[in-house]
Amino acid sequence: MWRSLSQSLGHSRRFYHSHISARGSKLLEETSEYNIKYDRGGKGGEGFIDIHQINELIHSSESKYPPFYSKEQVEELAKASDAIQQRMRVKVSLDYIDHALNIPTNAKYPHPILNVVLPQIEELDDEEGEADPSNQNRYSPMDGLLHKYEMLLGYMSINCSSHCRYCYRSDLFNGISDKTRANIDNIALYTRRYNSLIDDVISTHGIRDKYSGLTVHKDSGETLLPIREILFSGGDPLTLPNKSLLRYMILMAESGISTIRFGTKELIFNPSRFDDAFFNTIDAFHEQYPKVLVNIVGHYVHPFELLDAKTDDNGEYDYDLTNDYELRKDMVKPLGEIHKRNTWLRHYNQFPIIAGINDRVDVLRLLMYQSNRLGIPVHNVYACREIIGNKHFRQYNDISRQYHLVEQAKIGLSGIENHARLILSTEYGKLEVTDCDEKNITLRFNRLVHANRLANNKKTVKVDLSKLPNNQCFWVTKNMVEENTFGESSLVFQNVENSANSLISKKLKQDAADYVRQQNLPKSMEKNDDVEVNVDIISADSASSVKINMNDEKKSVTLADILHRHGAIEATCKGSLSCSTCVGVVTTNHEIEGKTEDEEDVVDMVNHANLDQLRVTCCLQLKGGTSYKFASI
Repeated sequence: MWRSLSQSLGHSRRFYHSHISARGSKLLEETSEYNIKYDRGGKGGEGFIDIHQINELIHSSESKYPPFYSKEQVEELAKASDAIQQRMRVKVSLDYIDHALNIPTNAKYPHPILNVVLPQIEELDDEEGEADPSNQNRYSPMDGLLHKYEMLLGYMSINCSSHCRYCYRSDLFNGISDKTRANIDNIALYTRRYNSLIDDVISTHGIRDKYSGLTVHKDSGETLLPIREILFSGGDPLTLPNKSLLRYMILMAESGISTIRFGTKELIFNPSRFDDAFFNTIDAFHEQYPKVLVNIVGHYVHPFELLDAKTDDNGEYDYDLTNDYELRKDMVKPLGEIHKRNTWLRHYNQFPIIAGINDRVDVLRLLMYQSNRLGIPVHNVYACREIIGNKHFRQYNDISRQYHLVEQAKIGLSGIENHARLILSTEYGKLEVTDCDEKNITLRFNRLVHANRLANNKKTVKVDLSKLPNNQCFWVTKNMVEENTFGESSLVFQNVENSANSLISKKLKQDAADYVRQQNLPKSMEKNDDVEVNVDIISADSASSVKINMNDEKKSVTLADILHRHGAIEATCKGSLSCSTCVGVVTTNHEIEGKTEDEEDVVDMVNHANLDQLRVTCCLQLKGGTSYKFASI
């Protein structure tokens, strides 16, 4: 007999609140009314997806403004659509596209921020670059987690309201580096375990260093610091529902974290996200956990992402500091609400230099100036990374040119307004560019892997440009270190390499990760001799049936795998719970596992009359002897 999953499961939905206190659980219950849906435009409320939808928006017959693409480019992009989607799905939110189409009537050119989100055929021209930027997997003790410095970074959501074409996390979306979404419960457990191990080492081998004032290992000299901060990253963590965001914050606060940072672009992609429900949620969190500082770190790459575009009498875009600019109307209330809470809710901006978007002195100067005036001081400016498909975003902007762009942009700004610094976030740590001339680029270690120190406190290195092709440096790579591009300074990198492989740093992290894995060992599964599975697929205009023999499958299979294989859905995120394209109404003839809270998060992204019947099919492992019925929504 067919039953809806909600009927057959009763109270079998799995909750992962084992690490949350009674105080935290009560807070989740009291704030449930703030868990509302956010519509980012498009058919499913996720935003406008794929090249064809975007072209319809920007090339409307009613448009009075210059077209972004020529007719030939539209045709070329349409032919390359599948390859572009595979590299990085095209996706733009309604608020962002509306703002980008709102330009002065005399504008000669389309809005410059369209270059952020609209694809170019050049994305497919160059296959060179980093698949895993700065070898981040080297510092990933378990899935979805980076522990490179003294803080943590978690890929909390592999979802964004819009997709920046230069994205440095594109490997999360296209799967080329095997990175996955984080499990917050595992991260909380890892944090507790690691800090406990640090306490043990401090009690047996810790001494106070008289120069730094920090506790260090008495034999190795390694700095012994607990984890006290986490960066919720992704994707964009603020695409998560309020209840999920709150649950994540509670778990980390109760694991000893004192600073939570959101790496986000949601303020300009979807300003309505910062509504009363959001602020009520984080206010309730602050009331219960008042000692936890919350930082919003936005990625605003162009001043006209924040402001209404302005042109001069000739229709050229205007970036003059002496002119008056209007803040986007949809951002007035969100920014005001953030500022009201500035004793515990801080707001910063950091961004990369991207060719064709902000690689102009006047654009950078206005961005720094206006960010500061809006209460969003600039933290770091990042050098453009060598990501696969991103060469056209770097072009001729080597490190020397990027440094001079930043330094020239600071001219005319006050001491408070010109704090930006050019940073390379490399495998060896964060390197600040402090000077360059025709022969050398001077770099300073701004942040070291594992919060360790260098021998003799020597942090400055020089790149010998004469040893590089065309005397140009675009990044710091392992090959450059091995080929003596740094001359005597290479010893500093060797010191960093030794630090990264030090016994305490590697052992503590590995021990903490192993502990988490031990807690998650799967229970033995019962043998099932029935290997056949039936899947009925129902869409708006057709119905079909599929039979699967599990013995024919080389690996475990989800319902989404089968639906994608037969063209019923687009399994966009490869099961990383970053989209809702595989969500549908599922019924079955056997009782199966209920939804996890992570699955509930995805269901919450979908507008549907009966949420109880919806399932995220990439979460449903097919079991022999079971029949499934899937209806698309």
